[in-house]
Amino acid sequence: MTNSTEKAHGWLELLKQQALPNYGDFIQQLAFGEVTDLCQCGCNGFDFFVPDPTRSF
Repeated sequence: MTNSTEKAHGWLELLKQQALPNYGDFIQQLAFGEVTDLCQCGCNGFDFFVPDPTRSF
């Protein structure tokens, strides 16, 4: 089964439902970050990039 951005967002939604330490920081990073690379080996792995807010792109 191939990986997809939709699957990655599904995993992120699952994480949002957990009692994570520093939950507010996590939610803020999700708001500014993006799924970048998807693993194609079948593991549903992905990279998530949060840009540095002090840098201008």
